[in-house]
This record gives sequence, structure tokens and C-alpha cells, in this order.
Amino acid sequence: AVVSTQSTGGLIRKMAMTSWKDRVKVLLKKRKMTQTQLAEKLGVTKPTVSIWLGNNVSFTDKNVLKMQYEIATVLNVDPQYIISGKGAVEPTVSIGRALPHLSDGDIADWVVNRIAPDDVVWRNCPVDCSEQAFCLTVT
Repeated sequence: AVVSTQSTGGLIRKMAMTSWKDRVKVLLKKRKMTQTQLAEKLGVTKPTVSIWLGNNVSFTDKNVLKMQYEIATVLNVDPQYIISGKGAVEPTVSIGRALPHLSDGDIADWVVNRIAPDDVVWRNCPVDCSEQAFCLTVT
């Protein structure tokens, strides 16, 4: 896909940008951040980020959503901007990570094995928290 951007007053307008991966690449450029720096902030390797942002690999919806939330947190944008192109491009969160919203029965698998159900909803946590952190609704 051809990516063309126009910066107006600090905002990025997307033109013919259809992929979440394209939006991430434009944000990296705008923030003068390399894929290596993104990888370091995400706690993964540079080749991992290259695979995520490449076009030759497909992922489950759950994994894509998790990547999108984690990248949005590092790039300081509304996760909905990366996911759909809608939402705030300007900084919304300074630190944090994507957390699974679990039910009581899924907590042990997450804490011990970092396994979340395929249909889990991911939430953005606006604070710096553990990789084992999760959301739970208590009624």
C-alpha cells in the first residue's frame, strides 16, 4: 500500500492508508523512532517487530489486537487509531500496557503460563504494570 501523509498542526491525516501496520510505520517516522527502539520499549526483538509490521505473516485476531494495544501504548496514541484509523493521534497515555480482561477461571492460565482465551478482550492499562497483570470485573 502506498502511504502518504500530510502533517497539519501536529496531526497526521491519512491518505490511502488502509493497514494498521501502515499507521504504525507512519507514527514511528513521526516520532523519529526506529523499529529497534520500538522493540526495546515493547520488550521484544527487532526481528519480532519486523515480522509484526511485515506483510508475509498472518496472526490470530487476538494476537493482532494485543500487538496493536501494546504498540499504541508505546507510541502514545489511542489504540483505536492503530486498530481502525479512528481515535486520537496525539498522546493519550504515557506508560502502560495491554491487559487481558479475564474471568475467574482464566486467571491461573494467565499468571502461570501467560495464556489468555481466544475471545478475551484486551484493555489498555495507563500505568506501568507487571506482565502478569490482568483485568477482572468483580460484581
